[in-house]
Amino acid sequence: MYIHKEEIKSCEERVKKLLEVIPPQGKEFLQSIEHILEREKNWVWWKRDGCPAFQKQPTERKIGHDGAKKRRGSSAI
Repeated sequence: MYIHKEEIKSCEERVKKLLEVIPPQGKEFLQSIEHILEREKNWVWWKRDGCPAFQKQPTERKIGHDGAKKRRGSSAI
């Protein structure tokens, strides 16, 4: 027995509509569920791709007009 993509999409839309009308905050609940599922999808893709390491590129420090490094977050007193 095969389920077609159209049937899955139809079922998904029906479930979303039902979740949306759950009192008192169905819409917010649906948004939370969608957010969780999106994160899970990303996690599954990461696992599928062999769990590659997360690497950030080093950030460059900005240099001021006079050549000195700029200070971050401090205000003049």
